[in-house]
Amino acid sequence: NQSIPNTTATSVQFQTNTNISWNNTATQLTYALVGGIYRFTNSTGYGMTVSITVNVAWAVNATGFRMIQVIHSNTTRYGASPAYSMVPGNASIGAVNTLTGTYYLAPTEYFSINAYQNSGGALNITITNPNTLITITRIS
Repeated sequence: NQSIPNTTATSVQFQTNTNISWNNTATQLTYALVGGIYRFTNSTGYGMTVSITVNVAWAVNATGFRMIQVIHSNTTRYGASPAYSMVPGNASIGAVNTLTGTYYLAPTEYFSINAYQNSGGALNITITNPNTLITITRIS
């Protein structure tokens, strides 16, 4: 589990052996924790376009909302549509955010996935849940 503090955007950790679906050779992205941010970096010498699908499964909690967003090089939310996914809390089953989009990365640029929630206290996302995953496909 990864604890997401109340009203604090937090970089989501994906387990490389279970919930990242990608061909590192084909995408030529690297995944690493750098400066407290779990990020996917374009390690080529040229720009690339990638399709990203992200699911994040939250613990059961009825209060507030849950949000994930794609962050570009730790500065801004990607301007591509959609840039975020927001769902209400759920009292009986954990909420699941889903976000799919196409994004451009110049050489050395990176993206990360931030999670945010306002349940009134820390709330877990379950990184070992099969519903918490990221799929990345290189388009060009």
